[in-house]
Amino acid sequence: MMRLSNIVAIYAFCLALLAVSGSEILSVVGLLFSIVAVCTSMALKQPWPLIPQGAFYVIALVFPPAMFFLPPMAYAATYDRNWGLRLAWIAVFVVALFVQQLNMLLLGALFIISLAAILLAIRTIHEEADRRGLIFANNTLREHNLALAKERDELLRKNSLANAQANFEQELFADLSPRELAIVRLIAEGMDNKQIASELYLSEGTVRNHVSAILAKKQLSHRTQIAVTYYRGTHGAESP
Repeated sequence: MMRLSNIVAIYAFCLALLAVSGSEILSVVGLLFSIVAVCTSMALKQPWPLIPQGAFYVIALVFPPAMFFLPPMAYAATYDRNWGLRLAWIAVFVVALFVQQLNMLLLGALFIISLAAILLAIRTIHEEADRRGLIFANNTLREHNLALAKERDELLRKNSLANAQANFEQELFADLSPRELAIVRLIAEGMDNKQIASELYLSEGTVRNHVSAILAKKQLSHRTQIAVTYYRGTHGAESP
């Protein structure tokens, strides 16, 4: 949108200069050539802008009325990455000095308008680059915030599950001692008495006594039921 408004403003200056110069009606044809060439040049991708730009430069040299609309092409060429195309309009001016019978004051005015158009294009390029940088930074920040929110939700979910697990253990195994509850967890993990004794720095006899006490308190007949009871409660606590 900014580029379009800039081009319209440049054409307005060119038409004003055309009106002051009192040139013939053929300048309208030059205007049409210029509009087609500028629009095509800015719509195409590299290296195709070379074709409409080169065509217009040739037309401007052989058809003097088109020279009035060289500034818009200089504006469009500034967006090209090829420095040869960016500066080609200067060569057209130099050639026009020798092959066309245009007023020197008129050529000077066109040259000044072209320079102003290039400066306008450079400013627009910088503003667009800054805008793209801000958009990129904003998108990066949004993605970072989304990732943080996801991590927060996951942490809250884990904390919720941990709290539910703790509440479940307190309710279901409220009649067990902390040591017996620790043994229940290890039984649920599939450890035998020897492994539990090694994990808790107890003797196997002590572990067997604790297992017997757990079976009696929970009214269970064997240790497998301890693991089943524990995991049933665990899955119930994790259910939404």
